[in-house]
Amino acid sequence: MRLIIASNNAHKVREIKEILGDYFSEILSLKEAGIAIDVEEDGETFEQNALKKAQEVLKIADADAALSDDSGLMVDALDGAPGVYSARFAGEGHDDAANNAKLMDMMRLVPEEKRTARFVSAVALARRSKEPMVCRGAVEGSILYAPQGENGFGYDPLFFYAPAGLSFAQMSAENKNAISHRKRALEALKAALEAEKRVYAALPNADAWAFLGDGQREANLLEEMSGKPVYTVKGNCDAGDIAEEQVITLGGVRIFMTHGHAYAIALNSYRLMLRAQELDCAVALYGHTHVSEIEYAGGVQIVCPGSPSVPRRGRRKSFAKLEIENGSAMASIVAL
Repeated sequence: MRLIIASNNAHKVREIKEILGDYFSEILSLKEAGIAIDVEEDGETFEQNALKKAQEVLKIADADAALSDDSGLMVDALDGAPGVYSARFAGEGHDDAANNAKLMDMMRLVPEEKRTARFVSAVALARRSKEPMVCRGAVEGSILYAPQGENGFGYDPLFFYAPAGLSFAQMSAENKNAISHRKRALEALKAALEAEKRVYAALPNADAWAFLGDGQREANLLEEMSGKPVYTVKGNCDAGDIAEEQVITLGGVRIFMTHGHAYAIALNSYRLMLRAQELDCAVALYGHTHVSEIEYAGGVQIVCPGSPSVPRRGRRKSFAKLEIENGSAMASIVAL
């Protein structure tokens, strides 16, 4: 998989490669990918800015994913300011010195115990045909009364990091980078990718999936993760052009699928049985109730898988397994 980093910062590109290199076969900067783009960062949060830039880059990139970040300083006594305006706190065209001067002026009467602040970074990973991932990292500290140190940039001379007993501008680049807010956000993203990887590995080895409504996004993700067909019907909480009923044939067995809300399911299994019989189906699958159940009526196997997230009536989290062999089907409930 190819990843484009929405930056040409050599240090940032190197850091991302070190942390996320195992998840992408190729990682390129904008320049290396031949992309020139300037995305306006007009979001109200770091996450919004990072995600917008990543998505805009992915639209024009020959890549599977794009990654961007946005970061800044949040001061509690200033209700989170300068926040997303950190780089232009003193106004457009002003430099670090002007931003620091404004911050010191606004904080001059704030007592020591109320000078808490944090550097925050949000990283966003936009992916084709997948939900984006957005993660945040932060480093807690406080605002000094006067600049200390000559290293770093931005607000580093005013940001005191208690565990080291130094301002960020007094720390070596190596030590600061080891605990930076961006590094922490990238590590959180790495953990999210690893968790997703574990979910891939844990998926049952099914030939196909039936998704019985309420959560089309999850159905799309399931298809993407499993690499197998996912048959879907519309739930009462779904929107869009999705069939409310579907008949599929697997292994010679005709299967009727519906969410179930239209059948006054409290459950009215008799009406489901009649509909399955009308469609010449041996199996009827439904959702809606979140209550795992298997019934047999009129030659029809009627199955509700329950719910893997919000089961009801004291049931355990579950899904259903339908095993088909020699033209016959046998359902079972698998508790999680």
